[in-house]
Amino acid sequence: MRFTPPRRARRRIAGLVIPWMLSRKTLRCLLAPPLPNPLPPLPRPDMIHKDR
Repeated sequence: MRFTPPRRARRRIAGLVIPWMLSRKTLRCLLAPPLPNPLPPLPRPDMIHKDR
């Protein structure tokens, strides 16, 4: 089976994009669940004002 240049480029793009999407999903899965429960929404504005 011969690859034409666009197909080869498409495979290369898929090879770069798919792991990036997977890493983004895994990061989101790791970071998202712990945030809502332990950190209530009230202290966050205070932290923002302290930084300024």
